Amino acid sequence: MILNHLIILSDDARFNIDIQGKILYSFLGCFTPPEKLRCLSLSELQALDNITTDYLFIGMPTHFNTRDLHQITFKHVVLFDYFDEPRLRWDYSDQLFLKSLSSLYLKTSRLNHLPIIDDVKIGLLPIFFNAHVRTILHHRSLSRHSPRFLKHLWFQKRKIDIHFIGTPTWLDKFSTGTSTNYFQRVDWLLELMPAARHSFFGGLLQLPYFPLDQCQSQHGPIDHLFFKGQKLDFETYFNTMLQSKIVLAPAGHSRWTYRHFEGVWSYSFVISNDISAIETLVPIPKEALFLIPDHQPVLPIIDRLLTHPKTYWDRLDHGVNFLSRYLESGNYYPGKPLPHQLFMAQLA
Repeated sequence: MILNHLIILSDDARFNIDIQGKILYSFLGCFTPPEKLRCLSLSELQALDNITTDYLFIGMPTHFNTRDLHQITFKHVVLFDYFDEPRLRWDYSDQLFLKSLSSLYLKTSRLNHLPIIDDVKIGLLPIFFNAHVRTILHHRSLSRHSPRFLKHLWFQKRKIDIHFIGTPTWLDKFSTGTSTNYFQRVDWLLELMPAARHSFFGGLLQLPYFPLDQCQSQHGPIDHLFFKGQKLDFETYFNTMLQSKIVLAPAGHSRWTYRHFEGVWSYSFVISNDISAIETLVPIPKEALFLIPDHQPVLPIIDRLLTHPKTYWDRLDHGVNFLSRYLESGNYYPGKPLPHQLFMAQLA
């Protein structure tokens, strides 16, 4: 078996197959002949012999060890994990052995002031983009090629002022560089709810491991911030975003979120946490967003955007045009090779 790319999934059974590495497999599948790409669990690898590959990607954490090298001939080894936090997921892995194979570790995002962590260089993974985005955008006639007046007319007719629905995840001490966790999602919703001068859709979703006591010790009761509606599938979620003038993108476990991309494609104003130091493989169009420094109020910019939207319409066009250099209506596409070129360039 002679391959360009072999992906060994992380064997951490606590997480689904996408997190273990299937997202990377799907991305490479857009640009690689299927006979030159394989994605295997560690047990599947151990049942095979004589595999030759240019690039061996090892999902972390892993039990991969010296015995597993006998089945593979490779040119390059790349480590990766799909966890949001900037720290690397060595966990039960043989860190010294894996570092002897590779000095490159891929994450979904990178802090521009932390190009090296744990003595390995940090590179960038492709993230998952939902295939429904393209279908919905074309159905709504909101693709990049739609006339500008049509998109602006659509914006003016939207019934929801502000949109945010998500789990109450938080930036941990490693990410903030402080002695406490930062619950920015809670902060922003606590600021919005008492004001109630704008229509709002969403709220917090239940999260089993959410440290409620710690959060409430900082903020007081937050029961009223949780979403009261039924569970939303992606199509319903994205269609409510398409009915919204503003999409909020506060920090979760990381500073980047899928809302940064979804909000741009939905032709909404995106108000974001401070992502100025964040790098992703497909860059977030930061100049199209409205960045709020940590612990600063969000209502002033909301009021300004809802009062004078025409002043900022150019940002809506800029965001969509920027992402269209990399993606086709929100998804990877063989005819848009730039993400693949950027991905491969960092492996050299």
